[in-house]
Amino acid sequence: MFLITSRTAVVPMSGCVEHVKLENRLLDLSKSKTAKGVQPGCSTRTVRIVSMVSERSTAAFTGFDSKKNDIELTLRFKTKRPSGILASVISDEQETLLQLRYQDGFLLAEYGSDNKDLARIEFRSVADGQWHYFAVIVKPKTIRLDVDDLYSNEVHRTVDDNEVIGIPTIIHFGRSTDSNMHFEGCIGDATYNGQLLDFALGSTQEVSLTGCSLPEDIFATYMSPAELPTGEPLNFAKPASSNVQLETDALDEFTAENKISVEMSSASHPKAVVRKPDECALLRKSYGERPDSGGTRFGLSVSSRLEFEKPPASFDKNSIFSVQLRATASNGIIMFTTNNKHTDHLALYLVNGIVHFAYNSGSGQAVLKSNRSVMDDEWHSIRAEREGVAGTLYIDDVIEANGQSPPGTDAVDTHPPIYIGGLPSDLVPFASRILPGAKSVFGGCLRDFKLNEMKFDVPPAEIGTVGSSFNIELEVRSRTKTGVLLSVGVLEYLTLQFFNGTVKFTVDNGAGPEIVSHIPSSSNALCDGHWHHIKLYKTKNLMTLTVDGRSNLSIMKKGKKTDTNTKDPLYLGGIPKGTRPRSLETSEGFLGCVRVLNLGTKPRKRKNVDLTRVSLFGDVTRNSCPVN
Repeated sequence: MFLITSRTAVVPMSGCVEHVKLENRLLDLSKSKTAKGVQPGCSTRTVRIVSMVSERSTAAFTGFDSKKNDIELTLRFKTKRPSGILASVISDEQETLLQLRYQDGFLLAEYGSDNKDLARIEFRSVADGQWHYFAVIVKPKTIRLDVDDLYSNEVHRTVDDNEVIGIPTIIHFGRSTDSNMHFEGCIGDATYNGQLLDFALGSTQEVSLTGCSLPEDIFATYMSPAELPTGEPLNFAKPASSNVQLETDALDEFTAENKISVEMSSASHPKAVVRKPDECALLRKSYGERPDSGGTRFGLSVSSRLEFEKPPASFDKNSIFSVQLRATASNGIIMFTTNNKHTDHLALYLVNGIVHFAYNSGSGQAVLKSNRSVMDDEWHSIRAEREGVAGTLYIDDVIEANGQSPPGTDAVDTHPPIYIGGLPSDLVPFASRILPGAKSVFGGCLRDFKLNEMKFDVPPAEIGTVGSSFNIELEVRSRTKTGVLLSVGVLEYLTLQFFNGTVKFTVDNGAGPEIVSHIPSSSNALCDGHWHHIKLYKTKNLMTLTVDGRSNLSIMKKGKKTDTNTKDPLYLGGIPKGTRPRSLETSEGFLGCVRVLNLGTKPRKRKNVDLTRVSLFGDVTRNSCPVN
């Protein structure tokens, strides 16, 4: 006798039932006493999200007809395992042409047969149990890899198409036949060359088709001003004496969304100046209180947005969308809507301060761009009109651009909701592909949303001393490329500084400075008006600097001494005169806002340091961060 055990996913039926008979009597299902998860009528249902429940879980799609040098595969995934294989593209010769996997803190895309090209991106937070998206585009000369809306890497191909065996015909998710790696977690919204993959039509093994089995992402939600907690950011307004001695008591978690509806007295403010492309998004000095600070503030959390399930007017053939904005970040989504199959869309968004209007009625995309930037700290009226395939973009009642989408259908088929100011994580892969350069969240204030001259109703939901060990976790919103963010000690010290857009973490235990640096893609990437996450971790001889999920580490020189001995206080935002450690390349104070999420020797639940117990020096404001 043999006992065979196998884990099996219990999958409820997905489909339609009719003509049910019980003892030769036809039952009227509409008169059932109770019903759950059913509805009258029979409509098709696409399965977009699945759970891979074991190391044997797989899903496969066949019958694709595509070129070997033209592959575009996107998906989003959620896992708690540090390594795994997400997807493979297999040829008609049973050769693995493209493989997407993650291991050792990297996301990798490998293309080729015997010889292979490799594109990779460092991404240490891949197994944090949150949704992330992954997109790879293979072209005749390049391979491009995109992760979330933070990182991209494009490499030139060295493998010629003649060296690639066969053409792609199978898309395979999970364990591969030529690898011992597998995937456990959730996969959703997978597309191949623009076609959404319906997992209900694929061949699956030990896969749950009823959604994601891992917990949902938790994001901050809207709170009225009266309900806002006290653990808000510190605002460092001037560099002269922006020094703060910290104590480590924790406070309730900071809630990111902020609604602004304040009448203020008139105050003079600097003349509007449009930012140059390589400049920081925020000015060195905040405007402070302004008489026109109304609207809804976006960009303080990853997924801050408004969702409108019931638009005030129909907009399939003709539409006029208008909004007033004052941007504090140069890239982001203003408005977006699409349908379940992602065939059609309407979008209004910023890229480097330039307003873009994109639409697609199914026959091809049209993109209209403004001739000027709106990054000047002033309110602007944006108006996007579409009549059939023709579109026009206005800023402050002046025509900026007009054009047409490719001929074909003239009705845009979109489904609610309409997203204002940001996107949910499941739409980020799709939006990043069709709206290159746009971040998934808008930074700044929006007001007076209208569709076909009718105002939107308010939506029901508005969804964003140092020893041998030391840990600090910050979120910063900088106005400059250079400034001292953190410093403790003089002879033996630990410092964190921005210098010309680079982040430098330095530790000296007495044997000389050890440095870990983060060099972003551009000099103004960390002063783009968005919040950025920085984590420092020092344990004995290991130093780690993580910026927006990308980690850099260094092993300090071996020695008997691992402690950094100092009785000096920890300064945040600047240093006192006469106490400049040798590692600092600048004495400028930090200009911007800081949230201290964690400070101590051990990681713990993310809590804000109690700013009510912090000593302030110079022009520092508690519990607020200026929008502009």
